[in-house]
Amino acid sequence: MSDSIYPMTDAITEAVVAQLRTRAITEAVVAQLRTRAEKGKEKYGTTMERDDLTLMQWLQHLQEELMDAAVYVEKLKGEIEKK
Repeated sequence: MSDSIYPMTDAITEAVVAQLRTRAITEAVVAQLRTRAEKGKEKYGTTMERDDLTLMQWLQHLQEELMDAAVYVEKLKGEIEKK
């Protein structure tokens, strides 16, 4: 039980603050995605809207990205185990 004399107001305030934090996190992710897309266009000269790859080629790219992610996870697990 809250000590506040306005428990409903406190609950609404907490909900609004939580929503603002979530929105800020989402906006940060969107900004990172935009930056990554811009870098990709500069590096590869194209966007993800390209149509010159087959479905199998897209899947190959995805598999390679996921294997990179698995390497990062394994590296970080090793760092944690060292502690």
